[in-house]
Amino acid sequence: MLQIVRRAYAAIERIMIAIAGIALLLMVLVVVYDIVGRSLGLWHVLSSVEQTTFYMMLLGFFGLARCFRDQGNIVVDLATQSMSPGMVRRIDAFWALLAAAIMLPLGYASITDGLVLHGYGQRSEVLGISPLVHHAIAGFGLCAAALVSLVTSLKLAFTRSQEYPANGQTPDFTE
Repeated sequence: MLQIVRRAYAAIERIMIAIAGIALLLMVLVVVYDIVGRSLGLWHVLSSVEQTTFYMMLLGFFGLARCFRDQGNIVVDLATQSMSPGMVRRIDAFWALLAAAIMLPLGYASITDGLVLHGYGQRSEVLGISPLVHHAIAGFGLCAAALVSLVTSLKLAFTRSQEYPANGQTPDFTE
């Protein structure tokens, strides 16, 4: 059963990372296309701000879960460098749990706010996109990152291995 959950997580993570990568590419293409057109005086993309915002939301929130899994945050390890690996692991578990406790309600609030704004009939100016689209992306990304952070916290809290963080290896939950 645990193997099925790990495979499902790995598949979902790959899909989210692929969407984030495609969003980054599309964001760059829209901006470059708009700049070239404006520089030449031939065309402009009227919805470039809305498109870029949409792609940036996909990039940021869908890449968040991978960042938490890989511990891709900037860490200055001055206070914990003299502590035992077990103590550092418990501290990391606490912060991962705190991150999950903060991100999960934010994800829920984002989705509920999007539903309220959609219910009032608000739309973006140029493309007419419902705010629910952006709020749902943020909500899904935050909830996925919260779940990854929670699993990371539990893994760090209940592991007895000396590998992390003593030799600099990060745990890989997709193997």
